[in-house]
Amino acid sequence: METIDKVEKAHYLADEHDVELLAVNYRACSEGAKRVDGAYLRILIASLQAKFPGKRKLKDTDLHSHSEYVHEIHTTYYHAVLRGVTSDDVKDDELLSVDERRARAGVRNGRANFARSAASTLQSYIKAGGDVRSLSVLTVTKTALRTFALAKQPEAPKMELVMAALSKVEKRVMTWVDEDPDQARAAVEECMARLQHILDDLPQHERRKKAA
Repeated sequence: METIDKVEKAHYLADEHDVELLAVNYRACSEGAKRVDGAYLRILIASLQAKFPGKRKLKDTDLHSHSEYVHEIHTTYYHAVLRGVTSDDVKDDELLSVDERRARAGVRNGRANFARSAASTLQSYIKAGGDVRSLSVLTVTKTALRTFALAKQPEAPKMELVMAALSKVEKRVMTWVDEDPDQARAAVEECMARLQHILDDLPQHERRKKAA
């Protein structure tokens, strides 16, 4: 962070070498974020494997139990994630305006997305019939789990309707990028938060549907 401090003190007057070092800092931060992302996924998997040891043949009831447990443990850990990603400048405060509170929530949600993404990816893997007990905690990746889940999903015509709607949203947001980039960013973050909430709630929705 010394390079950033230097550039800030110089009121952002920098030379080519400073910019290169700045990029090195960004790369290091990005790689660190990727490690945290992967670590959270592996924490969920390791916790499940400890809860459900054994290699007997996987049954539908096992998949249900695994899904339930991932939801339970992620819910517990997610409170810790939110505490960890919340800095003083984005804390919730009832005295703030609605817009400011929403903006702060968007920042917190964005920072915590790595955890929600890991949990939803693992849930999709389980829903597709994947046996979490057989995964290698040391080498598993989100990409591998997503590839497995996609390969197990039949093609759904309804997907075209969703993608068409998404395309309209994308076009609308892109018209704001130049004239009001902050509003465009806020809209994208809000859409992501809402879709992620739906994705996270799918297991509960399916359980309610079966119970009805």
